[in-house]
Amino acid sequence: MTKSSSKKSSGRRATRRAPKASAGKVRGASAPARTLASIPVEELAAELKRRRSEIPKLEARAKSLRAELGAIESRIALLSGAVPAGRAQPVRTAPKRAASSGGRGGRRMNGKPTLAERILAQLRGHAGPMSPRAIAEGLSKELGREVNQSFLVHVSITLRKLVNNGLVAQPARARYVAKDAAGEPKQ
Repeated sequence: MTKSSSKKSSGRRATRRAPKASAGKVRGASAPARTLASIPVEELAAELKRRRSEIPKLEARAKSLRAELGAIESRIALLSGAVPAGRAQPVRTAPKRAASSGGRGGRRMNGKPTLAERILAQLRGHAGPMSPRAIAEGLSKELGREVNQSFLVHVSITLRKLVNNGLVAQPARARYVAKDAAGEPKQ
């Protein structure tokens, strides 16, 4: 009488099975690989046609995923206050609003003038160049806001945009003056 040398695990006898041979598909590394030359042209043409038929579906899915990713990145940027990498502005999911009739930069919330419009009004009402701090102090009284570093940065950035748009001139460092209708600095 001979005993089996197989080990028992959890009450079952371990047995080795012989690998199954399937038609054309063998899992082992020793299986001979099919070469392109051995595959009939009809099979290759059918496989190519099948793969090409998947392309429109995959492109539509990629477009859908890109739009979804853009919306997610936009939401992240909105919540974190950061601009997503590789994008100048977050992707808009809602349609753009029509521009107001107020000219350049006239986006108004609840009918109130924007910071740029308030800065322009203050520069036009003042004789001579003004510093960003003087502008911020004048606006703080108007807006009831404290002049802190954050507000000074906001005013400075808005001033730079106004200079770049040609509405404000900078005759000296940290000095700004409004331009008149002809584009010349107001004297």
